[in-house]
Amino acid sequence: MSDARRIPGSPIDVNIRYTHSLGGLSPYFEGLIAGRAVASTCVACGRTWFPPRLGCCSRAGPARWKTLAGTGRIAAGTNGGGTLPFGGGSAGEGLALVALDGADNLALGWVDGLGDVPPVDARVRLVATESNPPHPAQAARYVPE
Repeated sequence: MSDARRIPGSPIDVNIRYTHSLGGLSPYFEGLIAGRAVASTCVACGRTWFPPRLGCCSRAGPARWKTLAGTGRIAAGTNGGGTLPFGGGSAGEGLALVALDGADNLALGWVDGLGDVPPVDARVRLVATESNPPHPAQAARYVPE
């Protein structure tokens, strides 16, 4: 053993609460919590994104907010068992990529009422969340249409 002296110390627990801004995507996240599909549409090429983009990736043009019907179909599904980020606890519902009507991309979300693995092409609709998720992105919940 070395002759170096050990310096006594005490463990310190640090708990930090931080509220971060949702920034330019606030309309999208507020919509998710309320069960509204708030997307963005590029004014240059007409593409519609849900989840939204603040600008078009292909034309670098500005995007405008657009509310979609909130209905769509499941493009792929799986069991989402595991622990959610941001202290969200356990997740055991089905998880799916959803092709929302009127959007040109896919959206990830929880699916209730279709079993552990939501079937491809099942029709679903976005619903308001009944709880206050740790992060608004976790409010993306769908049920059978």
